[in-house]
Amino acid sequence: MKKSYSYALSSIVFAALFLTGCGNDSDISVGTATQAGVPGSVAGSEIVINPLIKFNADGLTFSYDNTLATDSQLPTGSINGTFTTSENDGTGELTLTLSATGFTDDLVLVLSGFMDDGSDGLIDTFSYEATYGAVSTGGSGEFTGGKPANPDVDLSSIPDVSGAPTVDEWNQHNVGKNAFFISSGADPDPTFVDIMDSGHFAATDDDGDTEYGTYTYKKLTDTTGELTIREEDGTGWHWDMVATLTFDDFFSSAYQETYNIDTYADGTTDSDGLDNGRIRIFTDASLLSD
Repeated sequence: MKKSYSYALSSIVFAALFLTGCGNDSDISVGTATQAGVPGSVAGSEIVINPLIKFNADGLTFSYDNTLATDSQLPTGSINGTFTTSENDGTGELTLTLSATGFTDDLVLVLSGFMDDGSDGLIDTFSYEATYGAVSTGGSGEFTGGKPANPDVDLSSIPDVSGAPTVDEWNQHNVGKNAFFISSGADPDPTFVDIMDSGHFAATDDDGDTEYGTYTYKKLTDTTGELTIREEDGTGWHWDMVATLTFDDFFSSAYQETYNIDTYADGTTDSDGLDNGRIRIFTDASLLSD
């Protein structure tokens, strides 16, 4: 399956990288989850509700990406605008009103049911109701970057997940999760990857084909890491890829390939060139197709 680098990368690094779902990234102990309070702010965070929405650190502006989610009832395209936030007293709800010239109406999101998956003090998942003109929809969503703190816990106990993780932090926060990978190249179709353990992944494409491979991760600097992937089919063919990851935080990163080679049984090699893109790590990548 060769272009599995999109599989591999996706699966391993979260993207949240390379991509078990839309985002279980808080802790390897996936079975533990606690109710979280309403976040004090979503500034600097990124959510996926099919689309992906990034709330910028200024607490005023957002970027909206719904270029791939063809089954979404919400506006398609890449859109920038402004937002306001209000907490509904006593209801455990947070209302976000998004305004943009690319919208015909404001997009109103009501978030509730905040959960701290892994009980590490970071809010991972939530329920939402979205209203856009005559359209009303809802479901489950996830924070995939800049996760807000759970206000119900001691802030001093919350881990620092900024920058690049160490190998141990990678294994704790990303193994057992799903990664969502989007190439910036000519074929931007997303790939979902199951980060099975600290050295193996399984990747499934839109056709339902699953590929398996091995990987290693290492931290390079405070903000970068390196992912090395191999995939082989038992016939003598193997595909090797190396990419540098630049992390916003443990769950959201950009990648740039530095090596991408297919080697065949007769010793000949082939390459489609070097690619780059974005990765998100999810607790449950299936949310992207809700």
